[in-house]
Amino acid sequence: MKASTKYIFLLFLSQILFGKNLTIQNTYDPTSRELLDAEIVGNTLILPGNLQGIEFYDISNPQTPVHL
Repeated sequence: MKASTKYIFLLFLSQILFGKNLTIQNTYDPTSRELLDAEIVGNTLILPGNLQGIEFYDISNPQTPVHL
């Protein structure tokens, strides 16, 4: 009975350890801090930086944002 309990535990543990549907979609600068507070004015993206201050990005080309 101990052997079967051990195998069940290993099966259960393997299901927990391997995440499902967890993929990194895209990473680029700016880092994702408080993206809910982002504001777009014209071609400028304004992001709060918490303790780092406010960051400005030129988004005239959305594929490659440029830090101002």
